[in-house]
Amino acid sequence: MKNKDFQLSKNNSITFWKVVFTFAVVTFHYSTTFKAFNRTYHSNVGWRIAVEFFFIVSGFLLAYKCRRSEMTALQYTLHRYSRLFPEYFFSLLISVIVFFLNKKLKGDEVFDYLLNTTDELLMLQAPALSYVNINGALWYISAMVICGYFIYHLYKKYSDIFTHIIAPLSILVIYSYLAFKERSINGNIGSFTGIGISFALLRGFGAMSLGVLTYELYLKIYDIELTKLGEKVTGFSELLGYGIVLYYTFKFGSSRMDFIFLGIFTVCTVLSFSRKKKTILFNNIIVDNLGKITYSIYLIHIPVLRVCENILNNQDYKTTWFPIYLLLVVVFAVLLHNLTNAVSKGLKYLLNSNKFKLIDNFVPENKSKKAK
Repeated sequence: MKNKDFQLSKNNSITFWKVVFTFAVVTFHYSTTFKAFNRTYHSNVGWRIAVEFFFIVSGFLLAYKCRRSEMTALQYTLHRYSRLFPEYFFSLLISVIVFFLNKKLKGDEVFDYLLNTTDELLMLQAPALSYVNINGALWYISAMVICGYFIYHLYKKYSDIFTHIIAPLSILVIYSYLAFKERSINGNIGSFTGIGISFALLRGFGAMSLGVLTYELYLKIYDIELTKLGEKVTGFSELLGYGIVLYYTFKFGSSRMDFIFLGIFTVCTVLSFSRKKKTILFNNIIVDNLGKITYSIYLIHIPVLRVCENILNNQDYKTTWFPIYLLLVVVFAVLLHNLTNAVSKGLKYLLNSNKFKLIDNFVPENKSKKAK
């Protein structure tokens, strides 16, 4: 595999869209819980497609890391797992507390539930070995890590074969199947193919493979110099592309148009990473701060939603509750993020003081060359 001696341009464009699509997922789950939300806004919110955006960006960054690092697939996965798991664990702990309080389970019932959620506790629920999950949104994290291992290995060892045969063929087969079976990009660990593969893994492998090809496209146009007019046109195209996807899926829900939107995501992701964006839309204190907690927002929004659902006693949607819900999600995301950082720093201090080295034994130093 050829190693590109460059670094991605540091810009807030992709951060801005991560924030937007994180709140798209948050809104989607609210709309499916309180159906009158859709009636109030004359919509059929289909923002589950936001997950595909995150899969594609994950595949893009995986390919970038793979070209610049000497890590094996196992080392890369362990490193990723070690970064994602602490916050994941605390969010799941909160989800467990909320879940059991809402269900009003007795001690023996709690124990039975926990036995059936071992895969979720270990961030391994994507293959759907168990049919019980406490925080339904966490399937995406598991699918990203599991699919990432196989894609990283294939891309690392067989770059040309993967980019020219395996990835395109996988994308064609997976999305053809989804188009025929679901008529949209739908389903997660609760849905299965005829051979027992969960839709979570299908969606993860298909979209992350598309992310790798998106990175390959990025490499081909990386050296193109744009005029000021060209910069404005590409910037407008980025806004227009994402805007079309968000508007259409908000108004009309999931449909076969989802598969066309994948192409828009591919082009817009390339544009998002291509150049520094200096506009106030992308570079401001709100985007900066929300960008730091998008992972926390995704992790915590389901337990917050369950609390809101319990407070409303399963009554129909009340207009005033949606902004309150969003505010609660952000507040608890900040608390989760800070709690995880505090505990992680405390553990690192204890481990360093006792001269223990855990994760570092698995992850070698990045020996790739720095950008000239």
